[in-house]
Amino acid sequence: MKKLILYSTITLLTFFTTTIKAQDIGVFKPSRYDDDYSFLKDDTVKTWYKSIKYIPISNKKKDSYITLGGEARFRYIYVHNDQWGAVEEDKDGYVLSRFIFNSDFHFSKKISAFVQLQSSMENGKPNSSSVEENPLDLHQVFVDYKPISNQNHELTIRLGRQELAYGSLRLVSTRDNPNSRQSFDGTKIMYQSKKNQFKADVFYTNYVASHRGIFDGKFNKDVKFWGSYITKNEVFKN
Repeated sequence: MKKLILYSTITLLTFFTTTIKAQDIGVFKPSRYDDDYSFLKDDTVKTWYKSIKYIPISNKKKDSYITLGGEARFRYIYVHNDQWGAVEEDKDGYVLSRFIFNSDFHFSKKISAFVQLQSSMENGKPNSSSVEENPLDLHQVFVDYKPISNQNHELTIRLGRQELAYGSLRLVSTRDNPNSRQSFDGTKIMYQSKKNQFKADVFYTNYVASHRGIFDGKFNKDVKFWGSYITKNEVFKN
């Protein structure tokens, strides 16, 4: 436990320093695949952080580049009077750690691919579940194709393993509060009218269940999840 806390402190200090540097080039979005670092193609002041956020694939096409990223989260949890005293009280508590690494490949303005690995670990809890501990898994891997992309309209077709998050996140979410985030295998079509503040998603997926192994998040044909989600901002204007 002491070694884990020490490693956690060192990692937190490293990421805190990185975050301070990252604030100079924008704010992180809730999902890493939504981050856009294409503006760095014309940046003349290079740093190590910028060099991993914009790695040109081709010298001729500046829209073709790779973005590398990752995140780490540590949570110490202590529960007093667990299950109303039905189980023996743990006086030490336990630590949940989560590491996520991702690569975002932009081959052109229309075609991109996103790959993300996840490692969720638990230390000190007597009975943990696969939601709390999933040593290493392929969390997301998908390809995006944008047949329409201009100042007014954008249409994106996404195919592969991906996260889904809608509304207040009570029913459909990334499951960020527990340790291991969840994903779905399938297809999603996303349309956005930037002028009218209108968004519409249509998706057909299969749920990916968490397991306590390495790269064992397999396609689940028994649990399907499909539907649509539509939003319209500023319905009533003064």
